Amino acid sequence: MQKVMGGIPVSYRQDIGGGYYVSVTSGFHCVDIRKLFIPRGQTEIKATRAGLAIRLREWTNLKKIMADIDSAHPTLATAVPCFQNDDHMNQLGALQCSECNPFRQDVW
Repeated sequence: MQKVMGGIPVSYRQDIGGGYYVSVTSGFHCVDIRKLFIPRGQTEIKATRAGLAIRLREWTNLKKIMADIDSAHPTLATAVPCFQNDDHMNQLGALQCSECNPFRQDVW
């Protein structure tokens, strides 16, 4: 986000599980959290309308109150990502996980 605000070209995308991605791109002063999918008969991932764009100012404010959110909702603070579960201790377990591998689960 600092690079975007500083005018430095950025193209960042991170999978957060279940087909949802967080992205930050130059030219858009926001953090985009969006569900992606592969259309039938295609191979390229496309964005759906399901998601939200958080302005950089709002993102900064959200980060400031995360400790308060964690205190108010302790189950969120103690959530464990699926890749830390025992069934992910081998490659087959990770490939069968719909959160870690939401696209083309049957092609392996």
